[in-house]
Order: sequence, then C-alpha cells, then structure tokens
Amino acid sequence: MASIGSSLIRNSYITICHFPPFFAKIAKDRGATVSIYGFTIGTKCLTLFLVTPFIGKNLKVIGVRFAFVSGVFIGGICRLLSGFLEYFPPGGSFVVISILIRVIHAAGSAGTITSTFTYTAVEFPNSVAKIFSLTRTMMNIAQFAGPIVGGALYEVGGFKTPFILVGGIQTIMAFIALPFLTDYDVSQYDEGSTKTQSPLDILCIPSIWIPFFTFIVSTMSNGFLSINVEPQVLL
Repeated sequence: MASIGSSLIRNSYITICHFPPFFAKIAKDRGATVSIYGFTIGTKCLTLFLVTPFIGKNLKVIGVRFAFVSGVFIGGICRLLSGFLEYFPPGGSFVVISILIRVIHAAGSAGTITSTFTYTAVEFPNSVAKIFSLTRTMMNIAQFAGPIVGGALYEVGGFKTPFILVGGIQTIMAFIALPFLTDYDVSQYDEGSTKTQSPLDILCIPSIWIPFFTFIVSTMSNGFLSINVEPQVLL
C-alpha cells in the first residue's frame, strides 16, 4: 500500500507542476492580465484552504479509501481537461473554465491529502515521522521532475501533450489502486479522546505562527516566480 500511495503522490505532483508554467503563457496569449491568470492559479490553494478542514472533519462519513481514490481520479480528469484549454477562445469563457478546473481539482486534492495523512497514521503508527518524510521526499522529487518531463512533452507535442499523457496515467492509476487500498472506520480512532481542539484553538498558539509565517512567505515567493518568470521563459 505504501508503494502504491507513494507512486500516486509522485504522479499527482508531477501533474501539478505542469499547470502554472504552461497555463501562464497560454492565458497571456489570450489577453488575460497577470492578475487574472495569477488568481486562476491561486484558486487551487484557496479551495484547498476552504475544503480540507471539511473533508477532515467528515472523513468518517466520506471514507478514507473513497477520499483518496476519488481525489486521484478527479485530479487526473482535471489534468486531462486542462490540456484542451488552448482550444477555448479569448474572453470570459476561457477564464471561467480555467477557474472551474482548478477548483474541482483542488477539491479532489483535498481528499487525497487528508486521506494520505490518515493512511500514514493508521498503517505506520510507530513510524509516522519516517513515512511522512518519505512522502514529502516523493513530492519533492516529483516537483523537480515535473517541469523537466512537462517541458520535454511540451516541445514534442505542444501545450496539450503533458496534460493529456500524465493526466491519463493518473486517472488509470486511481483504478489500479482501488482494490489494494484498505478502507478504515476512522471513528474508532476517536474513541477515548477526551480533548478536541478546533482550528481556532490551534491558531491561538503563538509558536505555531513561526513556521506558518515562514511557509506563507516562501510559498508566495514561489507563486511570484510562477506567474512572472515562466511566461518570459516560454516566449
């Protein structure tokens, strides 16, 4: 199960790396301003921020396996659809469809991310830190390889090629993973818990804002590069 999960996460993050650099150029070619396609790219993170707590709170109803597999499947389909954005004419329809794809993709990613943490905690209760670091390693490898693979595919077949090919692989992998993943009754792990903390309680801890602030600044810097540097590279 761990190897399947790592493979899916790696493929998922390879596809995530394709959208910002290639979309920025095609959006610019269709007359979209930097603020508009920057907002379009950012809607994924905004949706994750809003949807992830809801999925985490209702994971016992949604189901761990369903959240994971459906998230991977939705991500693959949205990546496939992204490959056809070049066929939309300039104007509002292009922007609206782009935002919808990003929002739906983010909702699926929220299920994948949340269920991944659950699988890690349940399958490896004594090695959570090691498995989490391994998962992050796979993500970083994917984020490194994504632009390289995507760039090579872009040169071969144009804008749609990296999205259709890698998105198709991700969609197929969701069906392959389905029979191998266990579905857990997460409610049993809440038994005996006498103390619960809301997100607001956690945010009231002063020391937690140090890593939060660092993460926010570094992520914003990465976002600035995506919308400003990459369109110039692809000119």
